[in-house]
Amino acid sequence: MATVASVDEPSGLVRLTDGTTVRVTGSTNVHRGATGSSMALRELTPGDELVIVLVDSDTTPRPGDPASALPRQDVSPRPVEAAELMIFRVPR
Repeated sequence: MATVASVDEPSGLVRLTDGTTVRVTGSTNVHRGATGSSMALRELTPGDELVIVLVDSDTTPRPGDPASALPRQDVSPRPVEAAELMIFRVPR
């Protein structure tokens, strides 16, 4: 489970307390619990607990892709893309 730190609705980004950023698109299935009703991204609040199902991403190099022996210079990690978000709201 992951915990919501903040939500940037216009950008479709959810930041988690562990520093991970999750991208939520129009095709992301966002709902309460495992099988509950749909929710809008704007309904997420800091402290909500999430189960995230990631979009399958193929990171296998393809023939013809340029190779590099240099270390990656990413300043910040790219957001992971969610196929599904299950929200478990902790009573407050």
